[in-house]
Amino acid sequence: MTGCFTDNQPDFTWIMPYETKTFEQRWYSLKGIRDLKNATEGGAVGVWKDEEGVAVSFNVTEAGRVTLCVNGEKHSYDAQPCHVYTCRAGGADSVDEVKVSLTDENGRVLVAWEKLPMFFEGKDVPQPRR
Repeated sequence: MTGCFTDNQPDFTWIMPYETKTFEQRWYSLKGIRDLKNATEGGAVGVWKDEEGVAVSFNVTEAGRVTLCVNGEKHSYDAQPCHVYTCRAGGADSVDEVKVSLTDENGRVLVAWEKLPMFFEGKDVPQPRR
């Protein structure tokens, strides 16, 4: 039995003798990021609410100048992979109201997150067949 994690589904399967499967895994620290919302090869972002309001934290996998955009408000950082950066999401009363994107100095999106509506939100849930 062998397996790896692909997209958001585990991929486990039986293999034949001498058969191989090849995959790549990337590991980096998420220490210090509260309530992780999204992670990519470029970085990770977390959004949470506490007694002071809504906050956003992130880290990156490569050093460089990055721009964090929280609900249209931009913050620039000289980011290092070994540090977690945190800022407050001004004007947001809940995590669901926050839209976050982290871009590098060339404008490439490293990681982004926003609350998406549930599939059945605003729709009638179908009844089971009888």
